[in-house]
Amino acid sequence: MFTKRAVHPVSASSFTKTSSLYDSARPSYIPAAVDTLLTNLNLAPNTAEKKRILELGAGTGKFTKLIQGRGFKITATEPAPGMLEVLRRNVTDEDVEVVQADAYDIPLPSESVDAVIVAQAFHWFADRDALREIHRVLKPKGRLGLVWNYHDVDGSAAGVFMSEEEREQRQGWYKEIVGLFTKYENSAPQYRHGTWLRAFDAPSPSPSSSAAAEKQFFSTPLAHTRIPYTLTPTPTQLLNRIKSMSYISTLPAEKQEELMKDIMGVLRRAKEAGVPGLEGMGEDGEGKIVTRERVDVYWTERID
Repeated sequence: MFTKRAVHPVSASSFTKTSSLYDSARPSYIPAAVDTLLTNLNLAPNTAEKKRILELGAGTGKFTKLIQGRGFKITATEPAPGMLEVLRRNVTDEDVEVVQADAYDIPLPSESVDAVIVAQAFHWFADRDALREIHRVLKPKGRLGLVWNYHDVDGSAAGVFMSEEEREQRQGWYKEIVGLFTKYENSAPQYRHGTWLRAFDAPSPSPSSSAAAEKQFFSTPLAHTRIPYTLTPTPTQLLNRIKSMSYISTLPAEKQEELMKDIMGVLRRAKEAGVPGLEGMGEDGEGKIVTRERVDVYWTERID
């Protein structure tokens, strides 16, 4: 028996307030990432029998929109009311059911889905209770797929052979910006720290624990691939992406304004220094810039 956990308070409050901003400001997922995930979850589209997918923490439907209409039966769940409202507007396929639910109490029968997908959200509920519930609804040999977009601040994902000096010149400004806003993370769970992986560790046996408590739910280590790509946002779009982050949206308005000014200062100094990728930025602070990004895709199989 386990105690049901509540949705993280930072997630619950921030994503309800910023749902529209999140939907407009967050980047989508590149086709290569979507195809890689579906392939490794053994999800062949448009088969005679439609595969059933559960998407947890679907947010505003950034990922859902990319897999609807492909011949799947999808249940997309989201606990935050604001996100749920936008999700319902974004999902148009009759084979997608939108449900308000979290990862700890999934309203589906046991062994009823072929795959579970979590895009940009697993770090919010990365614990054994959630994995137990995901394991319950997956069919035998079913798979769990996780995907995150993240800033490739050192250019390592691109596999580009650059000297440290050249790398710092090209991406130093972006790394500085990421440092400016991540200092406000505090206790908010974040993908980049990697602590979410601990949820998959085999539990240590103890004399008082039951067999269910000691069970390992998914195969380890998780399979993983990293795909580089670039974005060309305007500075305003970059600022809005940062404002949509949970721990930034909960800052006082004056602190947010100060942060945005600091970020624009970094951009202007880098532009004046002739850093590659900022040539399109005008004197008014607008125009396209180039940011290096990456998408991390993970998958694992249910242990029966």
